[in-house]
Amino acid sequence: MIAQNDEFLHDAGATPDGEERLSMLFADKKAKTYGFAELALGSKDRTLSDFFFVVNGQVYSSSETAESEHKAGAKLVAGKGLKYKILPEGFSFAAKAAPVDAEFLLSPHFPAFDFPFSPGKAPDPKREAYEAALFRHYEQRCRVTGSISIKNGPSKTIDCAAQRRHLWGTIPWKNVTAFSRFHVLFKDMTVSLVYMNLEGTVVSNGFLSRKSGNIPIVGTDLEHLEVGKDKMLRSSEMSYLDSQDDKDLVVSTVLFREPSSEVKQGKKKFLLFRAFSEFVVIGANKKGVGFEEHYVVPERVGDFVK
Repeated sequence: MIAQNDEFLHDAGATPDGEERLSMLFADKKAKTYGFAELALGSKDRTLSDFFFVVNGQVYSSSETAESEHKAGAKLVAGKGLKYKILPEGFSFAAKAAPVDAEFLLSPHFPAFDFPFSPGKAPDPKREAYEAALFRHYEQRCRVTGSISIKNGPSKTIDCAAQRRHLWGTIPWKNVTAFSRFHVLFKDMTVSLVYMNLEGTVVSNGFLSRKSGNIPIVGTDLEHLEVGKDKMLRSSEMSYLDSQDDKDLVVSTVLFREPSSEVKQGKKKFLLFRAFSEFVVIGANKKGVGFEEHYVVPERVGDFVK
């Protein structure tokens, strides 16, 4: 259950491995515009401002780190080129980093989902030890309205389904070998899947979200990840089992990809792959559009190159 103060900032960055992340994503096919934005707050008052927009097929992305003060209980978070604010009617994200100038308002649409780790799974001491120390997070389907303008380029008005995420606590990056997530927006529902491989121990979960409520996902598995020789994401597949014992496979086909990048989390390096993709839930025969993200340690990337 989400408490009111969970919406505000926490003391997540007070420990060396602690962090807090606030993010949003949307896919407006009618406007030919897709967006992902995230503020990641770490220890020592460092904030990463990260966005990835696609307008008329053109990719615009930025990743900037700057010093900023983090206060527990704050309703406003600002980094370099990105600002997040809690409002009485919802939440706002503003991005201003050349050539992008954008502002969005997110209004809650479906009930929020507070992620439990591995609900209903068989006991596993190693997995349970990781889960006990891991971050908390919740997600919520929203409606996003707003605008985005590209200097000397197009301007778009946005009105579509969106997803927001708030995470705080510890991510044990030193133990991570792969960390993947899918967020798929359908007309009547959202599917969110999370998969973490922690040196062979898998921690995974997710949820199916409808206006009537949420169905927890017991576990996921990253069945397939394909990267080209140019180190660009091609496709991926993730299976899931929900709390009603329904199994299915979600297959992605990349629409627009951000160039892969080498990122450092703590003292460990990863290759980061992000894309807006078309997704198909095979058993249910449902098609949607959304966002996927994969952190992979460099020594494992060769396993996925085709």
